[in-house]
Amino acid sequence: MGCLAGPRRRALRCTRQAGVRRETLHGARHTALTLMEKAGVPISIISLWAGHASAEFTYRVYVHANDTDLAAGRDTLGRIYKIADGA
Repeated sequence: MGCLAGPRRRALRCTRQAGVRRETLHGARHTALTLMEKAGVPISIISLWAGHASAEFTYRVYVHANDTDLAAGRDTLGRIYKIADGA
């Protein structure tokens, strides 16, 4: 039967045959949308692409801060303070 079963079974069988980590279709979708956001794609575009009713839902479910994001926020705030102090 190869990769001709239902979508979920087909995806799992194909990933196993390819020797890659097991992932559900939902997990792959979540990863794709999250990576799109991290790459700078506007949330409104991601939401439309995903077929969501609102960008707010997409933002709430798919956008997560990580250590890199927190460090970037800290660095930006530091630059703002230096500008405000006239440094």
